[in-house]
Amino acid sequence: MNKVVLARAASRPAPTGRRYDVAATTAALRAAYPDAWIYAIGDGAGRAFVGASPELLARRDGGRLRTHALAGTARVDDAVALSRSMKDRREHAWVVDALRADLGPWARAVRVAEAPRPRVAGPIVHLETPIEADLRPGVTLDRVAAALHPTPALGGHPRAAALAWLDAHEPLERGLYGAPVGWVAPNGDGVFAVAIRGALLDGGRAWAFAGAGVVAGSDPAAEWRETTWKLDAIDACLVAR
Repeated sequence: MNKVVLARAASRPAPTGRRYDVAATTAALRAAYPDAWIYAIGDGAGRAFVGASPELLARRDGGRLRTHALAGTARVDDAVALSRSMKDRREHAWVVDALRADLGPWARAVRVAEAPRPRVAGPIVHLETPIEADLRPGVTLDRVAAALHPTPALGGHPRAAALAWLDAHEPLERGLYGAPVGWVAPNGDGVFAVAIRGALLDGGRAWAFAGAGVVAGSDPAAEWRETTWKLDAIDACLVAR
């Protein structure tokens, strides 16, 4: 494999006698991350998966589809170093190439920005490359989303090898973590984000999820710190009553 994305979940018990408030946590996420896709999905039994995702999987407006490659992570104050990191730019390029290839069968034309730009998500910054496609007639959002998911930013590269390795070795049950979340209109338009920067709320306990892409040259301690930054961003918005 060129890359595999490992995930972890961290238990976050509420203070004694309190329960996590789904609506208040969702409002806190919206206030903290106004540029993110905010989601809250309940299971009807009192549990909910909530989060603020910086990652768009696909958005369809008529015949135009938009997505982006989002890979490479640093603290905001290290944004310049991130943009110069050959390791992160190589990891980012795999996502760009995979998205371009996966869109090919569904599009008449695919346009990729010339270079990645910084995308700030609270205390974290990512490398982002916008991508647009002119879809072939009759292509709906759900079909494109199924072709793109999971991108190398979530599973790894090549996809089949990375997913097989995770299925065999990752002990974590990801559940809704990393799933496409969004909506589709009757005409096929809509938007799907990737359910990252999220937590499963279950009464007085929460499990926050985060992942990091491991590639040649990755430092284990640095990758662990990256997941900790992502978990901290979620923790700051958990509200218990």
